[in-house]
Amino acid sequence: MGYGVLDLNARQAVLISLGGGLIALVFSLVLANAWLIGLSAVLLCLSVVIQRFGGVLLPYFLKGLSVVETRGGWVLDRDVAVLHDGDRYLASAYLDVDVHFSPSRHPAEASVSYGAAFEKALCGLSFPAQFGLLVYPIDLEKYRESVLTQRLEAELSISRIKQSPTPDASALASAERKKAMATRVLNQLSAGQRPLDAVYYVSTTAAGPTHEQAAESARLQARELRAVLSHALNAQVRPLDGDALRRCLDWKVAIARDGLGSA
Repeated sequence: MGYGVLDLNARQAVLISLGGGLIALVFSLVLANAWLIGLSAVLLCLSVVIQRFGGVLLPYFLKGLSVVETRGGWVLDRDVAVLHDGDRYLASAYLDVDVHFSPSRHPAEASVSYGAAFEKALCGLSFPAQFGLLVYPIDLEKYRESVLTQRLEAELSISRIKQSPTPDASALASAERKKAMATRVLNQLSAGQRPLDAVYYVSTTAAGPTHEQAAESARLQARELRAVLSHALNAQVRPLDGDALRRCLDWKVAIARDGLGSA
């Protein structure tokens, strides 16, 4: 069977399953049909499963049907995107990098040392890698509520620790730091500072004579890159697939559709 093209994502699959389940449920109530009741239950459960795991499960399901999903010429193959380029295939893998280090919160010496370690790690790579940064504003009210919740949780922790017969000094100090940090953020928001968030992502591309060889080479490079960045940046690095991979292929479309600024 040849390959077809299907522009189907997890969100659309959820809507299809949910709609089918609701239609079956209505007919089952009207016709008093036990089979339709069972079908509606299956479809409604399927919509929940797709909502939770669709980004991972859909690629396997579509591949089993010999159907592939494409975006701008790129074929989505689980956690890589593959492009047929003349007599070769190019495969790109994307990684999300959760960096905790902030230069503004550390002395200049620490920032220099951090940058040197990162540069040294990159020099050891034998393949190209592309680094991207997307900065966007955060919804102010939602952010303020989350910080208020964090401060309240810290205050409750402090109260519980102090009421304990044997207070844990280290736990108390940690809770007090969390409270102080939340209070500082709330003061900054009250002063008119606009909160921003950033998405760091890294991609690497490999070539191969076949779709499978290019995809496997990209995955190998991504695993090596993940290990290097995790160690050099002391960061959490994870491969992107599903909807996250789709957004990386075209950030402009993702921002217009999902509205990152209001997330």
